[in-house]
Amino acid sequence: MSKRIGYLMACAASFAAAAIAESPCGADALGVSRTIEVSAETGRIEPLLADKEVVLTFDDGPDRYRTPEVLEVLASECVTATFFLLGREARGKSKLVRRIVEDGHTLGGHGYTHENMALMDHDDALKNAGRGLAAVERALNGRKPKGEPQEISFFRAPFLATTERLSSDIKANGIAEIGVTVDGKDWTGNSAEEIVETIMAGLDAGPGKGVILLHDPFDNAVLATRLLLNRLKAEGYSIVALAPAE
Repeated sequence: MSKRIGYLMACAASFAAAAIAESPCGADALGVSRTIEVSAETGRIEPLLADKEVVLTFDDGPDRYRTPEVLEVLASECVTATFFLLGREARGKSKLVRRIVEDGHTLGGHGYTHENMALMDHDDALKNAGRGLAAVERALNGRKPKGEPQEISFFRAPFLATTERLSSDIKANGIAEIGVTVDGKDWTGNSAEEIVETIMAGLDAGPGKGVILLHDPFDNAVLATRLLLNRLKAEGYSIVALAPAE
């Protein structure tokens, strides 16, 4: 190697180090290792993940108070997630819904109301799912969107309760149904520490990778998210983002 080439490589390394140091998250940020494009034909996410790769997802939002705080925690580690929003909660919260996307996260529908769709009449369940997706799209795009309106192409049923027919019809409409590998069970009122232990134990006992479920409107969502990111980083996990296939 010539002295000049060595000098240029040293300069490049120096500039790269400076860029990392100037990152808003810092050099040790958890970040996102890669992005997977998902379509209605993709199926389950787990087979697409390597060992110790996880996808973060949040259900039941958006909440005016806690969702912004969860977004700040995610931003502090340069991590992105997928938020499955209830249609009735998205109404009147266009600014917050748009912020979720502007922060780099992906949106999905979670029904218009939080009902067990497996117990509903099929047509009513399909209508509830479609109405929820439409409400999130309206909140995101506004009544008079500028340019091409963004469509929501991810869905998760409340309680993870669906039927084979409902899932088939949702898929036929070009919507990808995203499942869950590990549930933090934050809906039980557990402490943030217990939520993290539940998730990590589920990963350890299972495939060691997968889709994690949390709920951003809950009281302990902010602390649980912060503790979880710290734990994932400490144990060598990588975050994978989901994006709709082009």
